[in-house]
Amino acid sequence: MLLLVYIVLGSFALKRAATQRKRLGYFAAALLNYAFMLTIAWTHQPLGMFAMWSGGQGGIDAGKKWAL
Repeated sequence: MLLLVYIVLGSFALKRAATQRKRLGYFAAALLNYAFMLTIAWTHQPLGMFAMWSGGQGGIDAGKKWAL
């Protein structure tokens, strides 16, 4: 779903927006969407970076066992 949103935002940023200001806004939204998709991949949680704030057990180091 987020990939589809990213594609649509990128399409508007590259050719469909009427003004330069709108293109910049769509570009920024596409970058934020991409960054959120990266946090989902890193944390292995559907909420991405928001899993930390919601009490989820996700994180880059989730699942690793640390030896002392």
